Amino acid sequence: KAEKEAAEVARLKAEKEAAARLKAEKEAAEAARLKAEKEAAEVARLKAEKEAAEVARLKAEKEAAEGTRVKAEEEADQGKSGYLVNREFIFNQSIWNERYFVLNKHSLRYYKTIKQTRATGDLLLTGDTTVQYVREANRGPCFDVNTPFAVLRLECVDDSERNLWVQAIEKVISKLKLNDATQCTRGYLWHKGSGMFASLKRKFFIVHEDSITCHEDHMKTSKVDVCVKLTKENNITVESRHDRCFYNFAIVCGGSDAMVLGANDDEERKAWMSAIKSVISVDEEVGVGR
Repeated sequence: KAEKEAAEVARLKAEKEAAARLKAEKEAAEAARLKAEKEAAEVARLKAEKEAAEVARLKAEKEAAEGTRVKAEEEADQGKSGYLVNREFIFNQSIWNERYFVLNKHSLRYYKTIKQTRATGDLLLTGDTTVQYVREANRGPCFDVNTPFAVLRLECVDDSERNLWVQAIEKVISKLKLNDATQCTRGYLWHKGSGMFASLKRKFFIVHEDSITCHEDHMKTSKVDVCVKLTKENNITVESRHDRCFYNFAIVCGGSDAMVLGANDDEERKAWMSAIKSVISVDEEVGVGR
């Protein structure tokens, strides 16, 4: 009996020890697994952050290089460049800020500083742009650059500098008047984006000699949001569209809507459609000539 009880006690003890050992091994394995997963997740996170940082760095470098290239091309092809004081309006209050201006063949572009590669503003110059001398109370010599959509008032350090700028801008305008292609149709239209629930937004459009471009506004014409080539190869047509709020029309490319636009009245819609159709017809004539 004593031997039997001792054996039973030993068996129970061994089973208890085995269960405890198995539990300890299981907990250790689970802890090791969780630690490995945590370390792997941390490694993956750091790798993803590093890759994202590298992508962002390369993108920033590419944008900076592109901005530098564009600016260098502008300055190489410029009529004039330098610092001017620009009048801006913030909450209906006029604020004068020094900006670095670059005049090229078709626009007056400005930057916060000479080192900046992305333009702060870009005023499109056309044949109907005018320049005039003006006086501004408590300011130095000023002049206005007038377009149908904006008036840019600029201050110079002296009369001599003002004369040089006015002459340079007028020279660009006179050249634009000689080129019929620069008498482009431009203005604000309602633009419908892509997607089922896309809404109409007010954008600035320019009809060029072979395309139509969409811009955020008339002071950011250097940045193109959307561009549609109005060429024969793209099988472009222009169609009126019915809408309860706007006088819409669509630029159709190969049977699909490439751009849906809205005018304020039927006369404005007809003018835009006519301008676009004239570009398409010119391209077709050129194509036949080829």
